[in-house]
Amino acid sequence: MGPVGISDCVDISRQIEHNLDREAEDFSLQVSSPGLDKPLRDYRQYIKNIGRSLQIRLADGQDIEGEIIAADEVKVTLHTRTKEPVEGKKKKEWVERDIVLAYPDIKQSKIKITFN
Repeated sequence: MGPVGISDCVDISRQIEHNLDREAEDFSLQVSSPGLDKPLRDYRQYIKNIGRSLQIRLADGQDIEGEIIAADEVKVTLHTRTKEPVEGKKKKEWVERDIVLAYPDIKQSKIKITFN
C-alpha cells in the first residue's frame, strides 16, 4: 500500500458523512499529516526541516521563532526576525539575526505550520 493522498481522504470523509446523521449528532472530521504537530526530538529531524519555520521553547522558558538555516548533530541555527526597540527612535524596527542553539538548551520545538 502506498501513501494516502488527498483524494483518498476526501473519499473516506464522504463515506463517513454518508453513514452519519448530522441532525442526530454534530461532528467534525479533521485530517492531518501524521506527526506534523509533534515536537522534534532528533537532530536528523532538524536537518530534514532546514528552510522551514520553527517555534522553540528554551529550557529557561524563553520562546523563539525562526527559520532553520543549518543543523548538525550538536546544534541548530535559526534565522529570526523580531521587532525590537531601537535607541533614539520611537518606533520598533525589524531586527534580523542568526541564533545558534545547542539541543540541550531546547525544551521543545515544533514546526510552525503555515498556509500560503
